[in-house]
Amino acid sequence: MTSPPAIDVRALQRRFGDRTAIAGIDLTVRAGQIHALLGPNGAGKTTLLRTLAGLVEPTAGHARVVGIDTTKGPRGLRGQVGFVPSSDRSAYQRISGLENLAFFARLHGMRKKAAFIRAQEVLEQVGLGDRAKDPVNAWSHGMQQRLSVARALLTDPPVLLIDEATHDLDPVAAATVRELIAARAEHGAAVLWATQRLEELRGFAGAVTLMANGSAAFEGSVEALAARAVPSWTTSRHASALEQGYMSVIRDVAA
Repeated sequence: MTSPPAIDVRALQRRFGDRTAIAGIDLTVRAGQIHALLGPNGAGKTTLLRTLAGLVEPTAGHARVVGIDTTKGPRGLRGQVGFVPSSDRSAYQRISGLENLAFFARLHGMRKKAAFIRAQEVLEQVGLGDRAKDPVNAWSHGMQQRLSVARALLTDPPVLLIDEATHDLDPVAAATVRELIAARAEHGAAVLWATQRLEELRGFAGAVTLMANGSAAFEGSVEALAARAVPSWTTSRHASALEQGYMSVIRDVAA
């Protein structure tokens, strides 16, 4: 018998006054899958992720994460979802990264010693182990973004929702984050990864939903979208060509 999907979205809509942020999205992500949300700013990616994290209630339709209705809010999903917001600013700036993560681990019910041990582990995983005891306000923006990723990994949640996690990272740090997320997927986590860059999905995501104006302009494999966007995908190494290509797909499909 097939197990239910880790993320199940049906006819989801979200409006803010007269503006439609999500216009009837269907989406399924199973355990062990990495599914990408691709699209420009304003496409609806962040609103969809925030809805799945229980931070935004849908206007219509429904969304379930590991069988839990997201309208129960973040408390109902605690321990089930690791959420990495874009440009996260939730860390306490005057204390260390280690103390930050230990605090959040304690909120998940870990005992003090276990919380500090786990905090150090995930900081090592994201390449911040040597700066663990430095105050966060002494860290670069990219380091703070990696701290957000570390926080999402604290409890090994079955679902990871990741919004532009590598946007401000250098290539080495970005590759490290993708490797960490891929490893979590190999161990059974369902991953929904939002990005504006088609190129970073090569060899990483198994499926992609291309979003435009709150709707799905394309759903399928990364390879199929890339081939449609840039016929020479298999040999192209030019990110700018891929960017222009997928934007042309948005214009063609969403017109």
